[in-house]
Amino acid sequence: MAAAGNYSGAEVMYRQCMERDMQCRLKLFKLIYEGKIAAQSSSELFQLISVLAQRGDPEAQYYLGMLYRKGIGGVRQDSYEASRWLQSSANQGFINARTELAAMQSNRNPARTVARENAANDYTVYERNPVNKGATNRSGTLFVVGGLCIAGGIAASFLLPKNYTEYGNGTVIEGKEYNLGYTLAGVVAGGICIGSGISLKKKDKARSLSYHDDPLLLNFVATGNGAGVRLTF
Repeated sequence: MAAAGNYSGAEVMYRQCMERDMQCRLKLFKLIYEGKIAAQSSSELFQLISVLAQRGDPEAQYYLGMLYRKGIGGVRQDSYEASRWLQSSANQGFINARTELAAMQSNRNPARTVARENAANDYTVYERNPVNKGATNRSGTLFVVGGLCIAGGIAASFLLPKNYTEYGNGTVIEGKEYNLGYTLAGVVAGGICIGSGISLKKKDKARSLSYHDDPLLLNFVATGNGAGVRLTF
């Protein structure tokens, strides 16, 4: 009947046999999908094909992927689900699925690509990415601790001098000796913390959407390290 163009008659036959013969279900689906007959409900396409797709039929998986790609037949448009079902069909050698996947790959939305590239250059992208945000919080804490160690070492060198008295040639000299060892200890401890923070940031970049180091923060760290080294030596 379908071959002869009698789609209404074919529909009656397919509906009668579709519960015991899955091929009847697939043929009925294709009549509706191709617009040769009308669906009885807005979700009928999905109801007909999802059973077959979940059983592993490659042609049914292809059609289910197309429903998700187009957002028709009772499902919302979902590129992830479309790719998942098309890939499952393609893995079983269904040529149409392979062709559709290639088309999806070549027809990516340029606006979305530009937005993703812009996000990668946005210092605040980690606010939208929990992984980045957590790593950034930890690295930021290490930077702060490192800066405090350096500042504390420098301050201790000058705020905690040691009194001394010297005797010589009949005179007594009293003064204060500034211990730059505190500065050295602060620089070492600060360097360890800051180095750990930078390492954590680099690891986070490698596994998630990258973002630039804040130049103001890095300049502050570099200045603190430079001042500590100059005061120490």
